[in-house]
Amino acid sequence: MISETFDNNLHHLASTYLRPHPIMIGIDRIKSLEHTNKLDAMIKYMTPHSTIPDTINMDSLIQCYTVADTRTKIAHILSILIQNKDKKIILFASFGKAVEVMSNLFVKMGINVISLHDGMSKEQRDTAFIVMNNALTGVLIATDDAALEFDFQNVDLIVQFDIPSDIYRYLNRVGKTAKEGRVGTAIVVSTPSEMDSVMFTRLEMSVNKKLSFFPPPSDAEIQLIQIKISNHVVNDDMLMRDIESMIHLYYVSFSANAKHLGLSNGDFVADSMRLSFGVSSVL
Repeated sequence: MISETFDNNLHHLASTYLRPHPIMIGIDRIKSLEHTNKLDAMIKYMTPHSTIPDTINMDSLIQCYTVADTRTKIAHILSILIQNKDKKIILFASFGKAVEVMSNLFVKMGINVISLHDGMSKEQRDTAFIVMNNALTGVLIATDDAALEFDFQNVDLIVQFDIPSDIYRYLNRVGKTAKEGRVGTAIVVSTPSEMDSVMFTRLEMSVNKKLSFFPPPSDAEIQLIQIKISNHVVNDDMLMRDIESMIHLYYVSFSANAKHLGLSNGDFVADSMRLSFGVSSVL
């Protein structure tokens, strides 16, 4: 069993499907997290004297953040994808429903995408991997867990729709680029409240550096893209229902993890997220 990182989820898989007491060979200083809080353990070991897992080439990885208003976050991401249409991109989201919603919307916007999430069959996931790996350019929209099992090659850019809930997820995301000496870029698309969160500080601690600022698109460009989003969504009842389902998932997750992320429940505004996806009111 081989993985770029080894968290509690993989430990559970190993204990379930491998023979008892398997031999574990690691390439970094992070020990078994079975009986420890994985976030605290990551912070403890990711000190200035620690090493990042060897699968992540920090010398050729450009790590950035950009700040987007929740109401225009999707337009912001679309601008990044359009500007980098000649590159191979993975866009990460926390939920399969978010992958489906963005995939459907982006296709309507003229962007060809490949979906990869846990709700797909193994055959579908394998096909998505093969298509993406053989492509010279393109966009894969994926959940963390679904992408974890695949070793993607020649990925130029990682875009993160939501700030990861823990450091392992962040390292797994950015570790999909900057391989074998290739230069890669990873961008966290963050809201102002996420920028002020404890989690963002922990992300920077995990890589022992400050993330660089990635300039946002102009207000005029955002407004133009936002109008196009609304025009594509307004007459698609099924897509609007999927958007509502997705927002509910994010709300439940946010409520459960707000304290851990250093946020308050008031930082999640469902109407702002609806506006970002071109929905002006609750169905």
